[in-house]
Amino acid sequence: MRIAGCLAVALLLAGCSRGDAPVLAGTWSEHIPPFPGSGVEMTLLSDHAVVAGTGATLRDPGADLDFTVTGKVSTPAAGQLTFHYSDGTTEDFAYAQPDDDHLTLAGTGSTLQLAREK
Repeated sequence: MRIAGCLAVALLLAGCSRGDAPVLAGTWSEHIPPFPGSGVEMTLLSDHAVVAGTGATLRDPGADLDFTVTGKVSTPAAGQLTFHYSDGTTEDFAYAQPDDDHLTLAGTGSTLQLAREK
């Protein structure tokens, strides 16, 4: 699974090098984490149609839970993402990007407010 995820990221990087990277590409972290030392961090790549990346759910106390990201871009500011966790579970999110530096992920029972890391 990790090799397939790395291959997908490498292919997307190659695709992004042909022109401007989409606004969705970048490193994101939870704008206001629920608890100090917790939250979500991830790096996304996109070719304007497909999204891939890696990230982690930070847990303090406790072990972080790594995940890979796959998804589709529906419009320039919206689409679907799926987190594939290292424990074998998945979580689906609809995303909206109101501006270049903010990303909202809405899933069943949870909403994440992410900000671009600069």
